[in-house]
Amino acid sequence: MDGRILGRSRTSPSREANSQDCTARWHRYVAAEQEYVAVRRALLNTDLSVVRASLQGRGPAGARGFRAAVHLLDALPMTWIEANLDVLLRLSIEGGTEWFMIRPLLDRVEAGRLDAGLGALVADITTAQPPSAEDFGGLVGLLRELGRPDLLRAVLDRARESSDPNVREIADDD
Repeated sequence: MDGRILGRSRTSPSREANSQDCTARWHRYVAAEQEYVAVRRALLNTDLSVVRASLQGRGPAGARGFRAAVHLLDALPMTWIEANLDVLLRLSIEGGTEWFMIRPLLDRVEAGRLDAGLGALVADITTAQPPSAEDFGGLVGLLRELGRPDLLRAVLDRARESSDPNVREIADDD
């Protein structure tokens, strides 16, 4: 056989064009990956305050900046995640998309450092005046998700003592 089926080439012109198009896309992807690696390497040698600002929604690229910041932190050494742990934990109590994106970063943090960060967040939320039911509720959910029963009990005890009926309700629902 000469590679033809019923007088036609096995590779049709449209298939060849698709293959060339796929090859061109692949070359663009490889070039973008190389650019990403170069930019990431350059960022490691600079002040990453823009990453922190992007996590807090104050970065120059808006919502896309948040996603990029999370992805960058995931690719950086642990020290960068730990340097932004307070912001990551604060975002974690908001739930939603942020929580699902941040959770893998928190899973990488050493338990002692995570406990210290959680302790600071608990202190901040449980002593805030006026108390915030949203923050209490998010914190209760985060502590449950992370399996921190001692901190959870402390937060629920503080919620029961709150002057805000909405905060007290969080403890009553438990």
